[in-house]
Formats: sequence, C-alpha cells, structure tokens
Amino acid sequence: MDSFASVVVFPGQETKKRSGCENSGFCQNIGSSGLYVQYPAQKGPISTLTAEELQLRFQSSNIVPAVISDKFYSERYFFQTYESLTSLSWIFHEVECRFKVEWMKSHPPGGENDSVIEEYMKATFGYRQKQIRTSLTEPGLVMAEYPRFKDFQNGSLVKNFKLLYPEAKDFDKSFKEKYLNEIFLLANRKSVDIPQSPDECFKAMYVLVKLTPSITKLRKINLKLVFERLIVFVKENADLISLSETREAHLKQPFICCMGTIENPINYWLVIDREIVPCGKDFAEVFINLFSSFYILNLNYPQYLAGFYGFFEECVFEIKVSSPAVTAFRASLESLRTLAI
Repeated sequence: MDSFASVVVFPGQETKKRSGCENSGFCQNIGSSGLYVQYPAQKGPISTLTAEELQLRFQSSNIVPAVISDKFYSERYFFQTYESLTSLSWIFHEVECRFKVEWMKSHPPGGENDSVIEEYMKATFGYRQKQIRTSLTEPGLVMAEYPRFKDFQNGSLVKNFKLLYPEAKDFDKSFKEKYLNEIFLLANRKSVDIPQSPDECFKAMYVLVKLTPSITKLRKINLKLVFERLIVFVKENADLISLSETREAHLKQPFICCMGTIENPINYWLVIDREIVPCGKDFAEVFINLFSSFYILNLNYPQYLAGFYGFFEECVFEIKVSSPAVTAFRASLESLRTLAI
C-alpha cells in the first residue's frame, strides 16, 4: 500500500552527512524504519528534534513513511518550525487521503459538514501539495479536485497558507498597525493621489502599488494595466462568470474582482483561472486569500507586481529573507514612522 512522508527533521546531535544527499543538505536515518529524512542546508538558528522523538511520532501515528524527492524542498514548501513537524501535517496515507478528497467533493459546506471539511482539508494537506507538484499543475485542476477552496468559509486558502508557513506574521498587526499610516505619509511626501474610500486597507493597497519602487520605474506601461493585475472593478450585477471566462491576456494570474468602486466597494471575489471565489466585504480578507493563492497553487506573481508582493513576503508576513530593494523601501517607510513619533 503506497504511502508518502513529507517531513522535515532539524539537526540534532546525531545528524550525519550521507552520500547522495549533498544536493539537499543532510540526511538522517530514523531508527529502524529505513527512512532517511532530508533537510536543506541553511544558515541561522532553527528548531531541533532528535531521531528518537521523531520515531515516537511515527509510531503513534500508525503511518509507514517513505522517502520523498529532493524537489520537495523548494522555498514555498519548506517548514522551519517545530510545530509544523509535530503536527504531522506533512505525513499522509494516500488511500485515506483519496477517500477524504472524494468526500469533500460531494459534501458542500454547512452544518456538521463544516468541521469535517476543515479536518479533512488539514489531513490532506501534504497529499494535496504532492498533487500540485505532480499532476494538478494548473489552478483550474486544483479547484476542480478541491472545490471547497471556492466556497468554504472564505478562508481555506488562508488556512492552507498557514500550514505552509505557521510562523507567518498576522496581517493586521504587521500591515495595518505598522505600515498603513506610513504609506499615506509617503504618498503625501511624493505627491501621490490618495483616493477616498471607506476601507483604509483598500486605499493603502491602491496607493502602495503606485509607491512600489519597481513599478515607479516603469515608463512605457499604463499604470491602469498594472493595477488591473491586482484588482478589476465591475458594475453591480455584472456577469462574473463571463469575466472569468473571457478575461484579457494580462489577467491570467489570480486577481481581485471588486463590485463597485474604490469609493463605494460592495463585494469582493477572487478570480482564479475560470473560478470565482466569494470573499465578502472586507478588503483585507480578500487580499490575504489572494496572496495565499500564489503559494497554495504554486503560481508566479503577475507581471510587474513581483516587487509589490515582495513587500508583503518580506515585511508583512515575513516569510522570506529581505532583499536590498525591499529593505530600502521599508526603511523609507520606517523613517516616516520615526518622524511621526
């Protein structure tokens, strides 16, 4: 019976380098299971778990692990916390996961189904990541296999992102409390128009696109086309299905659809491939879902917006090592915070 283990072991006293693992760091044999768990070489302090502790985890989970490929250890899939390992969220049994995936396809959210869906989405997380790397290579395929991404609590994408990055910082504290006012101050200093909007987060995002250094350097690109890669506005009662199926070439990556205007937003959706995901009336919520979708679906950022999203990777969620460009931009914002104090 096939099984698949996707586990990261952090270095303990008994870690040994082993032939064949040079490309992915070190390997360690876990007891008598025959499993060699690999982790990529990296700098800086990381958590530890001994071979004996991990072996106990395997014994208590009744799962027979198998070795995974080196390709598993990309930046977007590598856990760096003790909690991510001890939760066993990366260990799965394929037959059990297939049952849970099929169950979720046939059980819509509501009532008692909600708690089961949440449990099964978490239990199939590692299996789902394997599928995305091997067979579900397009967003539409992922959404068809996991339709609860489209309709469950406006947040399954976010919950999966937190499984990928359990140490990701809270958006409200890291963005709203640390950078919101500074973005408006920098906009005033650079004479960038600040639109009127009842949603301060929406307004700040709109301005941030115009302030992002990599975007300000664009000379021959219409800023409207850049902004549409993030948000598209539609009129009330617009045909969203038609929008998703006939979208223009520059809208191939996930984006936010806002019914209404920035001055009077009514509702938000995510457009992912040809799928529409309702995300309510809170811009922060839809943006976090959008950001999460690139990681969960293993997608590149839209053209021209890598610097914009890089700010959230490095300064807000803090899931990536800071780059010189983003560090300089963050410093310009933090200098305004110091002056405001």
